[in-house]
Parts: sequence; structure tokens; C-alpha cells
Amino acid sequence: MGTVYNAVMVNLYKSIGKLKGVGVKRKQLYEKLGILTAYDLICHFPRSYLDFSKTVPVHSAEPESVCVIKGRVTEKFMPYAAKSGRKVFTASAYDGTDGFIVTFFNNPYAFDSLLIGTEYYFYGKISSFNNSPQIVSPQIMPCGSDELLRAVYPLTEGLTNAMIQTNVRDVLAMPELADVEFLPYEFIDKYGLLPLADALRSVHFPKLAASSALQTPKESETVRKNEMRAPMTLSEFSDINMGGDDTSAAQQAVKPARYRLAFDELLVFQLGLLMLKQRNQQQTAYAMTEQGIEKYVNSLPFTLTQAQERAIREIYSAMGQNVPMNRLLQGDVGSGKTAVAAAACYLAFLNGSQSALMAPTEILAAQHYETLCSFLEPLGMTVAYLSGSLTPKQKTLVREEILYGKADFVIGTHALFQKDTVFRNLSLVITDEQHRFGVGQRAMLASKGNSPHKLVMSATPIPRTLGLIIYGELDISVLDELPKGRRKVETYGISARSRGRVYAFIRQQLSAGYGAYIVCPAIDAADFGMESVSVYAKRIEKEAFKGFNVGVLHGKMSGADKDEAMRRFRDKEINVLVATTVIEVGIDISHATVMMIENAERFGFSQLHQLRGRIGRGAQQGYCILVTECFNDDIREKFSIMVETSDGFKIAEEDLRLRGAGEFFGKKQHGLPGFKIADISSDLALVNLTRTAAEELIESDPFLTEEKHSALRGKVLELFENGWDGK
Repeated sequence: MGTVYNAVMVNLYKSIGKLKGVGVKRKQLYEKLGILTAYDLICHFPRSYLDFSKTVPVHSAEPESVCVIKGRVTEKFMPYAAKSGRKVFTASAYDGTDGFIVTFFNNPYAFDSLLIGTEYYFYGKISSFNNSPQIVSPQIMPCGSDELLRAVYPLTEGLTNAMIQTNVRDVLAMPELADVEFLPYEFIDKYGLLPLADALRSVHFPKLAASSALQTPKESETVRKNEMRAPMTLSEFSDINMGGDDTSAAQQAVKPARYRLAFDELLVFQLGLLMLKQRNQQQTAYAMTEQGIEKYVNSLPFTLTQAQERAIREIYSAMGQNVPMNRLLQGDVGSGKTAVAAAACYLAFLNGSQSALMAPTEILAAQHYETLCSFLEPLGMTVAYLSGSLTPKQKTLVREEILYGKADFVIGTHALFQKDTVFRNLSLVITDEQHRFGVGQRAMLASKGNSPHKLVMSATPIPRTLGLIIYGELDISVLDELPKGRRKVETYGISARSRGRVYAFIRQQLSAGYGAYIVCPAIDAADFGMESVSVYAKRIEKEAFKGFNVGVLHGKMSGADKDEAMRRFRDKEINVLVATTVIEVGIDISHATVMMIENAERFGFSQLHQLRGRIGRGAQQGYCILVTECFNDDIREKFSIMVETSDGFKIAEEDLRLRGAGEFFGKKQHGLPGFKIADISSDLALVNLTRTAAEELIESDPFLTEEKHSALRGKVLELFENGWDGK
């Protein structure tokens, strides 16, 4: 991180192992948390805070509750060994009315720190010992301290909260910290921000005096400037998302610091997206001549919707420019994105160049290959397929076709951007389910061509504000219309007690020649303490679906086995497919009419909507049945929303509201940066504010080349060049 700030602050960027008290073992533990330098450590923000100011008298403390007792130490006793072998340290204390026992296990350091006659705050669990109140293994704070809010950090085994707090305090005491800043000072003043050093100190060691009731003059001025100059005020900024023992006092005390730090994260990310867009606009692409649209449209076995026609016109217009197209094609499940993408590939073909489509899974890539071959091969195009499951000989043959231009259009997985895959004249790159790929992965595929046009597709509806974060560098075409004749899937929420009735309904559908999915949340029984997919499938084949064939599909199967399972289901050799969420995206089996989702309460709204989109894709009515073992008010509300609406964008808003952005796509997907403190689901006003601020900066200094923006540019380059998608 030394490129970001002034070189005189070198101590902040030395190895964490150079810090006082950090030996080899602790250094390794810090590295597990991604903490490599002293500066990394002070950017390891607390997950919550303990409030020592809220005390309760001993006599009113509930047994087994966690609380704070204020008491004076009156006596310390000799330690003894318990039957378990643990060494027990005890002291007596008095809260002014009643006495209580303070007990530590195997912790002589905490015990030795207690001084007889001194008053402390004891934070811990209340129990009983020899008919006397006892507080067990408490955290201790001396009375009179102005640090009554104690940070609680994300940890790893072997690293304690006290260790981190001690090391953080040492870093914050470094004189170099006073000069740490990467925003221009007029920018800090304009948006009413705390200086970065103050924000870092406050987020780790907040003081109750910093709350809204007891603001310092400087903090009051910060609020006033926000009210005067910014579209939002500090008082409107959401409280830090804290759980457990956090209080409103802690939330208010840390708010100015969190506001500044969240502002920084969002601003840097939005600047990076805008700079990507600027860089894209400075590149020169192959400007294609618009032609062939009528021939393509007339060859299709269906009529395009007005939304599809509009999207194709937008894409053709963009591909006709000598600036690379950088466009998102967004549409709900079943809106016809594939047909639009095929039109773009056909235009590239007519202009004598190659195109490529990258999908996140082999199942989806294989399905795209089958569908797009049917669209494009009758028009004279050669379509190739490249994935990791091909044999080395097959891969070599396909790569030769790509290299020598014999393949006009290539569909595949991550194998497309590997070093061995070389295109002759790639001018159009398409990425499907783009939120599963990061900026770095998309860029690697685009690097196979000479500034190719780029189209990314997503069937996951994204709320507008979240879209500004994820798709900030893209222009957008939206498919907001379903093909004619596409029926709304009928959705029901039921108790597991009615599972037998669902099985009976599924048997009726199977007898009529249709297929059914049953979705389970777990591959292995240990995952959620329930039946594994395989065990469940064998059981229902014997008990509920005698005479029918039940198959299995899950993520741990090989690519070949997955393909075989889907082929057998498509060809009706399998009647019921028991699957995990591997079928969530892109699977298109027209005769599948029923989907039963077990333990549906475990899935998010958007995931349920994606799963539901796999059925009713033919002419027949589709049915989605959500099953739960534990109906309660929250689950009833969730199921009623799914029953009432099929609008993916409304569902996405609910998903974002209830689960937050961190869980919106799932933890292992790469479309979002790892924000440490910003929460884009609750900080929507700040997202908009930083977007406006980023646009103003880019308008005045497109690539942040002015000297006053050099440190800020360093932060942006650090995030994007190191890759926020794990690259």
C-alpha cells in the first residue's frame, strides 16, 4: 500500500511482524485475516462494540444473562484447581448494595490486574456460586476510563480481541498517522468528513462523548456542513450494522467515523468504475456495418418481443461505433436474452469477425451451445464449444478452429480466457450471468481480442442502486417484457405436513408426460442436518414415485455426469430430477411443469425466483411449491411475496432489504467488492452521494492525474489492478 501515501510514512506499511509484540506466530494469525501491514491492521474494523456504561445492580441481574456490573474489589483469594484441571481465580467485589464473586479460569493475567479497593466495570455472564451471585470470565474496564465502548473484532483461532486492541493502539499512536489522507482537503470540507486519521481512531476507540447528544464542536460543524452541502446528512446515515451487545450509544458514537470510512470505500469503487468507462471510451473498436437483422429475425421459430427488438437495435447501434460497446443486457427469467445475444453474434459474423460467449457453469454453457447452434448454424455460422471437461485432444482441435478462424462463434466456460486459447479476430465478447464473474475475469476474456465489443447478460434482477455499484461501467439494455404465451408460474407455500399431497400432484403431472424438479438445499446430509440429495432421491423413488425414474444432479458431480443427468431428464428417461441450486441458472427443459423446493425458507427471494424460472418454459402451466418444516410469521411473509408476485425486480428489492448486499448473490460469487464497512443495502443515500461525487471528480480530472488526486488515484489503482474479484 506504499504507493498510496507519502513515502515518509513507511512505518505504516512495514510488515505486521515488525510491530511491537507481534512475533512469528501472531504474524501468521494476522496473515490469515489478510492483515500484512500495520496499516492493514487499522483497516481491520470492529464488527461490534461492548458498552460498559450500561450497568445493572447485582440484585436485578437475571441469572445466566450477560450484563455489566460496577463494583469495587474487596478481597482476592488463593487460586485452586477445579476437578476439570482448570485453575480457578476468584475475588469478591461490592456494588454498593450487594456483594458478588468475580471468577476467572486459567487467566492469571486478568486476575493479577485487579487491585483491592479499586472500582471496575465487569462485563460477563451472571451465575450463582455457593448461593452468591457470580460473574464468570468477565471483561474488565477500570472506572473513570473514557473508553467505555470496547471494539469487538473478527478473529481467528489463537488471536484474541485484547491482542488486536493492543496492537491497534500502538499503530494509532504512530506520528505518521497524522499525515494519512488520500482525499483532497477541499473535498473533505465540501462533504463534511472527518479527517481519515480521526475516523480511524474513533472507529477503534469510540467515546460516548462523540454521540449525537454530546457532539464536540468539530463534529457539530461536520453535521452542519453535511446539512448545507450534501444531498444527505450525517444524521440520516444508517447506524452501523451491529448485533449482540451493541447499543444505540455505540452506534451514535461511531457514526461520524463509519460515515467517513464508508464514504471512502464507495467513492474509490465508483471512481474505478467510471475510470474503466473512460478508458473504454478512449479505445478504438471495429465499427460494424449494420446488416442482416431481417434475415435473422425471419429465421427464428418465434416472434421477438418489442423489448427484444429494442435491445437488438441498441446493441447494433453500439457495435456500429468505433468505441467498444460495454453493455449489460438485463432481463428477468424467460425474457429472451439468448435470442438477443445471438443477433449480436450474427452481426459480428456478417462483418467477418469472431464472437465468444462465456458461461459460469458447464451445464449452462452446454445448453447455450445447443440453443445457439439451432439459431445460428442455419444462417451459415460455425459454432464451437470449449470447456474444461473436454479431452486434451478435443480441446486442441477446438482451439485450432478458433486460432485459424474456422469457428465463427465459441461458447464455453473459463477455458475461453486461458492462455492456450487464441482467437484470430475476436470482436465481440459476451459474458452470461455476469455477477458470477469479476472485473478481472471479464477483462481476461476481452484481452483475447483487440478492444472487442462487450455484452454482459444477467437474469438476476438487480435493484437500481445496487446496479449502480455492480454495473457502474456499463450501459444497460433491459428486457422488461416476457414472450407472448408465457404463463405466470402458479406458486404455493405449504407445510411439510402436506408433502404427501404434493407428491400426489407430481404423480399426476408425470402420468401426463411432464417432468418435475425437487430442489434440496444440501448435497451432503451434514450440510444442514437433513437428508442428502442422493438419500432423499432413493427414498422417494421407493416410497412416493414407484414406477417412475428419479435422478440426481448436484455440484459435486463431474461435468460429464451432470450433462448425462440433464440429457436423461430432457429425453424423459428421468421423470423426477432431485437437484441442488446447480439448476438455478439457465436450465431450459420445456416439459418440466412442477418444481417442489424443500426447506424453501433457507433460500433467498432472488434464488427462489431463479429456481422458479426453470419451469413452465413450454406451453403448459408451471407450478412451484415451496415447502417448509417450520412455518412462522417471517416465513409466511416470505412465501406470500413469492406467491403474489412474479416481478423479479420487486422480489430483488425484498431480497436486498431483508438479507443485505453481502448475501444478495451468495458469499462465494465475485460480482461485488469486499466492502469492509460500507453496506450498500442500508447506505443507499451514501451510494448516491458518492456516485455524484465521483462523477464530479471524473468530469474535472478524468484519470485523476492532477497532483492533489494522486493518492486517491493510488487507492483506485490498488483496488482495481489487484482485483476486487480475487484476481
